[in-house]
Amino acid sequence: MINQNHKIYLLAAGLVALTSCKEEAKSTAEVEEIAGTVLANMDTTLNPKSDFYNYVNGNCMKFTEILDDRTS
Repeated sequence: MINQNHKIYLLAAGLVALTSCKEEAKSTAEVEEIAGTVLANMDTTLNPKSDFYNYVNGNCMKFTEILDDRTS
């Protein structure tokens, strides 16, 4: 048997669930600014199933120059 307090809690939980699911579509510029994700560093020419590390870091490793006085 559900008493009045349980009904209020269930209604509140339902409202929170419904409002939290509403998310607007993000533009490409907004997606590129997500912390930790730099799409320019990804080498999308590779298959992520066969070589995920180089798929994610490929362009960064190809185009980042390490100075001579640095080891890595």
